Amino acid sequence: MFNWITKYLPKKEQWRLVKTITCDVQVSGMRLETGKVYYHLFESSRHRRRVEITCTIPDVNGPTSGKLMSVYQEKIYRWEHGRHDPTIPSYSQVPEDDTATALRGKVE
Repeated sequence: MFNWITKYLPKKEQWRLVKTITCDVQVSGMRLETGKVYYHLFESSRHRRRVEITCTIPDVNGPTSGKLMSVYQEKIYRWEHGRHDPTIPSYSQVPEDDTATALRGKVE
């Protein structure tokens, strides 16, 4: 009866992992620890952008400390707020299969 309504409803937003940036980190406290910070850059079918930040050092809060690093400040922050960066592909340039494969091996 109302099948015509579904035709005009907005489509569900799809997200794709467009790039992962890795940064080496050293944390000095009681002992010197080395690890990596991973920036997972996502873009949606509606051209919205988001960043997930994870860190391999257990006592370090990834999202908080990752935003203080120069890589985030110089490159990722600008991309997240709409600036085009030629080294970061857009949603349409990344196949859907690549996103599924990359997310299986993502660092949690």
